[in-house]
Amino acid sequence: MPYVQYLYYQQKLPQNFEQVRHHEDPISAQGTRRSIAEQQDVVPQIKSEALQGYIMMIVNEDETFLDKITNLKYSNQTTLFNLLDGLVHKQKCQQKSREELVKYCLRKALKFIFKRVQEKYDKTKTNLKSAQRIFMNIVEKETSAIIMLPFRKNSINKTMNSDFLKQIFSSKTFVTYYKEFLNSLEQEIQKDSNKKIAILCNKIMNHIQDGKNFEFDIKRLPWSRSNVEKVKQAAQEMLLYSNFEIQ
Repeated sequence: MPYVQYLYYQQKLPQNFEQVRHHEDPISAQGTRRSIAEQQDVVPQIKSEALQGYIMMIVNEDETFLDKITNLKYSNQTTLFNLLDGLVHKQKCQQKSREELVKYCLRKALKFIFKRVQEKYDKTKTNLKSAQRIFMNIVEKETSAIIMLPFRKNSINKTMNSDFLKQIFSSKTFVTYYKEFLNSLEQEIQKDSNKKIAILCNKIMNHIQDGKNFEFDIKRLPWSRSNVEKVKQAAQEMLLYSNFEIQ
């Protein structure tokens, strides 16, 4: 074969032989097999720090986010663009009910309070469960009622409803600790959000490194900025269940 023809023949060959697949040609009456060089999806290329930055922009509902990721669409990173764009749409659909807001806030508050009680009664001698029992005994004495925390196996309170909130906020000790919790609420939310962002980022990065089809469902996202603001508002409004003026 002449050298010029050989070069031309080489240029016609697929550059990646692993991308060549054989298909039956439905147009051919003889069912002739033909080789088709198919272009595979480009594996997303991104560093963990950059991905985490993108996710934080989504969570913070940054209005400049879509402009920043548009370049991915035009640089053979369509798969990554579609994933991030999908996260944006999922985040927009993340609507939290008032019950969910109250549940999130009060769970954080109780955990915070139990840790404070644990520290007060010597952390080395009192575990978190004992601290909970000590605190609830104090609250029950102040309210003259047996208080069953929601979501416990034998609890009659299946939700953090108005009756439960009125009951627990009638304890001056609880309200005092709760006010202390409010001062650290934003920090608690940020810590929780950072943890969820890191988990989500690791999940995506591991999937990329596996080299498998880049498709999976994101079931849970860190709470959006607007939902965080709703949590903070709900946390303040719950003080209305109390008759105490705690400075």
